[in-house]
Amino acid sequence: MTPLAGIVCLIAIGFWILRYRKRKAEMGGPKATSPTHRVLPGYFLIGSDGYPSTDIEGEFARATAIHKAIGRKPRLDEEIIVERIVANLVPEPTNKYDPNAVMVQIKGELVGYLARDDAARYRPALTEVMTHGYAPATAARIWASARQGRNGVKYVANVRVALNPPHLLVPLNDPPQSPYSLLPWGNSLQVTGEENHQDVLAGYLTPQGESVALGTLAVITGGTARAPKEVIEVRVDDRRVGQLTPGSSQHFIPTVRHLEAQGLSTAAWLRVKGNSVAAQVTVHATKAADLPATWLNAPQTIPRLRDPAAPALGEL
Repeated sequence: MTPLAGIVCLIAIGFWILRYRKRKAEMGGPKATSPTHRVLPGYFLIGSDGYPSTDIEGEFARATAIHKAIGRKPRLDEEIIVERIVANLVPEPTNKYDPNAVMVQIKGELVGYLARDDAARYRPALTEVMTHGYAPATAARIWASARQGRNGVKYVANVRVALNPPHLLVPLNDPPQSPYSLLPWGNSLQVTGEENHQDVLAGYLTPQGESVALGTLAVITGGTARAPKEVIEVRVDDRRVGQLTPGSSQHFIPTVRHLEAQGLSTAAWLRVKGNSVAAQVTVHATKAADLPATWLNAPQTIPRLRDPAAPALGEL
């Protein structure tokens, strides 16, 4: 090869390398963030504090993503268990295999999908949350290990998520418009007198016969004229639906008074069961004596799903 031919060859190789690097950057390099690909704030679904018992699928093909989510690969015969890690459940309508597909993402990594039947049932509720600008979130549990296989080390994993039935993932109504703090979910207490407010409760019934709504608790004077007692009145969207017994009320009056002094109302989770003939209400709220100290540090609130313009403060 002559010197001139060698120079021409080197120039051609240089141009080929530059073209290859440019094409690779265009295909696999970082892309500019756009409004349609922004990272959405999480919305913790009702039941996200429950035990993750719903298996997902496809972990076998996503060992690398799972290892990134837990921070490292397991060593040979080691078992790694990660409890209470946050998972986002993201509908993927463009999935060519299943238009109802729901991705399970942990720390931004795709670790699997909801099973096909589960995805079909959950997609509408999850899509509603996404439509209002939030990524549905819940607790997950990861188990990962490494085993010696015939052709080398084989990585295995199992991922489970916490999921209520689809109709119990989000409340039927939004939290109060006025300043409030939401009590953590707790054991159920029966509301009394709801038979006098069936007209109000009719708006919170579902075909499944049960729903979750956000209510407020207020202190009123009950009992009799001779023996008046302070009791907790239960309201939904500022309308009375009943009250707690004097004994049950004592568990919440200190909290209501404490928040009132700060200019806040007390919000609580309500479970509504029944039909148009008869509906019952139970309050699911943590008693004053059982509230964690951190709960008192700042108002606990959740996003408004039905009013996207309102600010999202806090989380479940």
